[in-house]
Amino acid sequence: MHEHDLIRPSLKLLRMRDLTSEYGLSPATVYRWIGEGSFPPPITIGSNSVAWNREEIEEWRLSRPRASIKQATRRSA
Repeated sequence: MHEHDLIRPSLKLLRMRDLTSEYGLSPATVYRWIGEGSFPPPITIGSNSVAWNREEIEEWRLSRPRASIKQATRRSA
């Protein structure tokens, strides 16, 4: 039995192109974060194919701190 045989039929999977377009991530960043242990690991779905569980990615996204953008103040000349 292979790992991909254990995938639930209702499981929503994201391929790398989905991660890059929907979450604004680059492949290099995804794989670096996986290596650091700060991003969910992929699921092997074929001999040369991986995907990510959408639920795990959403949980990861919601756990991330929100960035605050400080409005730049202009100085009078």
